[in-house]
Amino acid sequence: MDVEENINNLMNDDPFIRIKAAENLGKSGNTIVIKPLIDSLNDDDHNVRYCKIRALTSFNDSRVSQVLIQHLKDSQWYIRSLCAIKLEKYLLDTNESALELLFQNEINIYSKINCALSLIILGKDTEKKYLEFILDLLNDDNIQVRSYVITILKDIDDNNVVDKLIHIFNEQDDQLKGLIIISLSHYQSEQVEVFFKTILNHPNPDIREKIVQGLEKFTSNKSLDYLIEFLKDENDLVRLRAVIALGNRGNDKAIPSLIENLKDSDQNIVYYTQKALNKIGF
Repeated sequence: MDVEENINNLMNDDPFIRIKAAENLGKSGNTIVIKPLIDSLNDDDHNVRYCKIRALTSFNDSRVSQVLIQHLKDSQWYIRSLCAIKLEKYLLDTNESALELLFQNEINIYSKINCALSLIILGKDTEKKYLEFILDLLNDDNIQVRSYVITILKDIDDNNVVDKLIHIFNEQDDQLKGLIIISLSHYQSEQVEVFFKTILNHPNPDIREKIVQGLEKFTSNKSLDYLIEFLKDENDLVRLRAVIALGNRGNDKAIPSLIENLKDSDQNIVYYTQKALNKIGF
């Protein structure tokens, strides 16, 4: 890597070249690049600014923490969010929290969600007030906000998440129901498995396909039985997804059903059934 060339490219007229230069310098491990990155941060392109700040966070240097503090007031919410999340590691030995500070003062809902999520993951939500904040947004009027929250809930290991997602499931449109199923599948608990059983016959094939996709992550015999049931689904894509899931599960209990599935009228399904059987070792 030519460090000097990349430093010069930080001021190139082409924003894509500036972004690439920042990425390269962040990977260089050479502290000499810190000052040029800082000096070039007054960039009109917020995407370039984001990449330059992210590159700086590769270095454990006091100058970087100062930059992050300054950009907690950046005009772009996702840059503010990035700075708060990255700044947290520089404040581990103090009682200060950049994430809590930004959360309290942030006006952009997505940035507040990111701050709350990070505080939960870092174990700084002992009173569960940040979890409560996120879960309350599942009732938000904005479908984009609800969609975002449902997607990130897979990263939070808490039974309250499972309870809430199951509780709101029937109130959502089918797109959000699909997202709920995917997030719930990351909680491989008996409660989730029981819930999946109640919706196995959902009228929307897209939902049934998501259920199959979720069940693939489980290891219990019950979930295997559910997947085998889907081999008889009326929808070709659902049956195909079930075949692939059973092949990935690799449980020889599925072999008899897969052999029977070689009679499927869809030749594409027959082909993938043969592959699934080979993958299991038949």
